[in-house]
Amino acid sequence: MKLYTRLLNGFLKLLLQSGSSFNYRVSKEIDLPGSSPGLSRFSQKQQLYNEIRSWVFSAIALRSEDVAKTAFRLYRRSAKNGRTVTEEVPDHPFVHLFYDPGYDLSWYELMLLTVQNMDATGDMYWLLERNRMNVISRLHPILPEYLKIIPGENDLIKSYVYKSGQQRIDIAKEDIIHFKHQKAGDLFYGQSIILAIADIINVNNLELAFQVESFNQPVPPVSLETDKDLGLELARELQEQFRAKYGGLRRTSSVPVLDNGLKLNIHKTSARELDFSASRKNVRDEILGAFRVPASKLGIVADVNRANAEAANFTYLSNAIEPLCRYFSIKFTQLVQREFGEFFFVMHDDVVPRDLELRLKYYENGRKYGWLSSDEIRQEEGYGI
Repeated sequence: MKLYTRLLNGFLKLLLQSGSSFNYRVSKEIDLPGSSPGLSRFSQKQQLYNEIRSWVFSAIALRSEDVAKTAFRLYRRSAKNGRTVTEEVPDHPFVHLFYDPGYDLSWYELMLLTVQNMDATGDMYWLLERNRMNVISRLHPILPEYLKIIPGENDLIKSYVYKSGQQRIDIAKEDIIHFKHQKAGDLFYGQSIILAIADIINVNNLELAFQVESFNQPVPPVSLETDKDLGLELARELQEQFRAKYGGLRRTSSVPVLDNGLKLNIHKTSARELDFSASRKNVRDEILGAFRVPASKLGIVADVNRANAEAANFTYLSNAIEPLCRYFSIKFTQLVQREFGEFFFVMHDDVVPRDLELRLKYYENGRKYGWLSSDEIRQEEGYGI
């Protein structure tokens, strides 16, 4: 483990030396096993939360809402008449968590919080609280800045440590569910999508800042010229007075009146300064692409018709939401089988719209030629037998 940590930290240092300022500022603070970051875990995660704005916010909000509104269901396999039958289990202690996870949080809010933190920081944790019967009764969300993984000697993970201020609590690994976007080269912590596109987010922020600053300048850009030697202090005072009186969009109609030999020079604004549209679009598309969100899902309808909007929606649900829901189904299945038995499993409702006409032809063909029974069709449609 120590050799792995030294190699990974050494590679990270080489990578950071060639990175951009924004990428270096954020990346160097990742808390790898055995490393000693300059900032606390809390400060590191807060930096990532601060980047949830503009297109990043739109993408994360959409993804988390689409996962949160997906229903997850508990099923049980059993043998009946020599056949394996799958039935939904509507009443079970595990199912009750889907409706009331505890701590005044709805299931929808819990899933929102989980996906948002996974996208922003790469990780999210749930603490499993048990009743006197040792059955899971509540789910306690723990933000990733408060939890640290303790590597094991024989197992990958020995335990977890919760730290908040001076408080430190050791938590058994069986009482934590760790959700993450798997990160290449890291067996412990997940990959932040924000961190993966730090450079392009920085470009987006700089463009926005430039535009905001442009609105606070005189319109159009001007300078004052005089043959007299005003001195640095007087020049700065004159500059501030002129900016206060004529700067900003609300004062564009003000007519300056000059005396004492002052001359007003109007500077032409370059096309590059006036038109950010092409650059802003490219930055937007790269950010949304990292989150696998098509622009049409955010109401951006330029060059969009019904056909390509439906195709974009199908691709988004298939490549972004379905894999996330499948990941959660696998994690929930692992948990319910460990706690209640291997004959239980969790599945989510379909999020990708199905071709109903093609499916009906499939069932019709199966019934016509006898290779599909009515009971099997009911099972495929989730109605049971």
